[in-house]
Amino acid sequence: MRIVEPEKTTLRIDQVRQVQREAILAPYEGTWRVYVLPGFERATIAPIPLDLRWCEGRVPTPHGEIAVAWSRNEDAFSIGVTLPEGVRADIILPCETDEFGEPNVTGEGAIEAVRAAGLWKVRLAEGAKVSVVARRRAAG
Repeated sequence: MRIVEPEKTTLRIDQVRQVQREAILAPYEGTWRVYVLPGFERATIAPIPLDLRWCEGRVPTPHGEIAVAWSRNEDAFSIGVTLPEGVRADIILPCETDEFGEPNVTGEGAIEAVRAAGLWKVRLAEGAKVSVVARRRAAG
């Protein structure tokens, strides 16, 4: 059994990738490999749309399911997020702050929308259920 401990409060992506690399190998000490990860108390939702116009998905956690659905067109990016109690999250919108105005956030559990590294970030409280829409700024 291997317990994967976070540095400070979160797992680093290289820690997750290392677990993935190890997990695909055959176990050498027994029949099964067991990894214990922290309890999914914090999530980062950062869509990378590429050529997709929409996407939706669900991720089970020990606290319940995280549900995400997003869509985009030429003028706006929209995302809906539902978190279980016990899980907080940041949504990193694929919307540069100089091209898109401040996002309109509706629903329950939004803490704030802020600029972060040139993108819009929306912080969510535990159990949040929100809809976020960022619209492209008018040219001019």
